[in-house]
Amino acid sequence: MIKKKIRAFQNSGHATLGIILKTNSAAKALYDVLSRNCQAHLISPESAAFVNGVSITSVQMSKGLEFDQVIIPAANSETYSNEYDRSLLYIACTRAMHRLSLTYTGELTWLICASDSYNKKRDGSSV
Repeated sequence: MIKKKIRAFQNSGHATLGIILKTNSAAKALYDVLSRNCQAHLISPESAAFVNGVSITSVQMSKGLEFDQVIIPAANSETYSNEYDRSLLYIACTRAMHRLSLTYTGELTWLICASDSYNKKRDGSSV
């Protein structure tokens, strides 16, 4: 799924794609896998510069950055499960300027599901 979204980004005309994970270690692990097949840059505490293209990073390192497109992998109830995680997910989601994609396996985090109730009209139809 992520590789498909990267290909779509490469054909989109946008300059930056951020793949934002909850922790630095999760970002490094995904970078190690994805960098074998596609050109990607890891933004970590040791990084010296931000470059265009595909960047993989953690929520912590994404603060203050903006990307044309953002992918948040593992937006499931196991990864994001409490009020502290809500703030991390908010930070990650607000890094996207044009397109935001969340992926998950298992159950989507209740933090996303709960916010869906805010998007419902009183008669139950979607806004």
